[in-house]
Amino acid sequence: FNVSDTGYFVYCNGDKSKAVFDGKLEFDVEIIAYQGSDDWVESVICDAHRCLMSDSIPEASEECEYCRYRMAASEIENVKQPKQDIQGELFSI
Repeated sequence: FNVSDTGYFVYCNGDKSKAVFDGKLEFDVEIIAYQGSDDWVESVICDAHRCLMSDSIPEASEECEYCRYRMAASEIENVKQPKQDIQGELFSI
């Protein structure tokens, strides 16, 4: 499909200049044009499909926000913290 490189955002913000609410909300509405490109979409979809169809799990990447989040969470999870057993005795895991 041919897709326009121009997209639009509809930006709505409550009008705070009104003296009373009076059961009615009024908004200032703005339409903001955005020039983009879909040149990257096809290759990303193909890469995602190859990844999903693969039998192996991809390596973590420092460029991936989710990978960085999981690496940081793993470090926190691996910190040895004292735990209590059933009798209330402290031990480390």
